[in-house]
Amino acid sequence: MADEIKEGGALPESEEDKNSEVEVLPPMLTEKAVTRHHVRDERLASQIRDLGRLGLSKGNVAIAARIGEVVFRKYYLEDYLQGQAEMQKGLATVAVEQAMGGNTPVLIH
Repeated sequence: MADEIKEGGALPESEEDKNSEVEVLPPMLTEKAVTRHHVRDERLASQIRDLGRLGLSKGNVAIAARIGEVVFRKYYLEDYLQGQAEMQKGLATVAVEQAMGGNTPVLIH
């Protein structure tokens, strides 16, 4: 083998190597699901409604519920919005009561 090494350290090419072509195949793509299968949980929906009522953002509620934002928007967004609506209704009720009681800054706001 030492006799076959040319100057520059390369091995001589055989006739078979010179004529052979390498077939380039496209990459193999495997299909992956975008999201895992999720089943709506009513207990989790109730907790999300409560967190929305407390005024947490959508992202924070998703983190607290340990679900992704896509799953949150797909399965639990209505519960979150219902909780936020309940919070706003409660705040408006208290503000009106205070304004009627003589709290001028609340009345102006």
